[in-house]
Amino acid sequence: MNGAKYYKKKLIADGLLEFEMTAKSVAKAKLLRKKIVNQQKRLRQVKRQINLEMTEIRANYRAKTGAAGSGGSFLLSLLGSRREAGKWRADAKRSLQKERDKKLKPYDQVKLMIDDMLVQLDGAKLQTDQYIDEES
Repeated sequence: MNGAKYYKKKLIADGLLEFEMTAKSVAKAKLLRKKIVNQQKRLRQVKRQINLEMTEIRANYRAKTGAAGSGGSFLLSLLGSRREAGKWRADAKRSLQKERDKKLKPYDQVKLMIDDMLVQLDGAKLQTDQYIDEES
């Protein structure tokens, strides 16, 4: 796993979170449109990689959640306190959920940045198409 910081740095280093749009001819506008489409493809690829890592993190925590608190709760249930054993397991599961959410939050932030850029690029692509239609 690479981590959310890796993807954020990669997006910035590759220039995928910024785009300059100037076209003074139809040929340049068509070239600009191809660049926009290419950048969208690259952003979607990074987003897919992020989603795969997030799925892997969730799967790891799902596996941990099944056995969460089982050791301490087993001892409590042996001592006759089933209620306390249930509380113990619930607390352990809540703790794991908080930990999981804390790990996933940076990935969600990077995904929001990607989504924002994709929306901006869609607008730029629309403007480029309109320019091409007007000038043709």
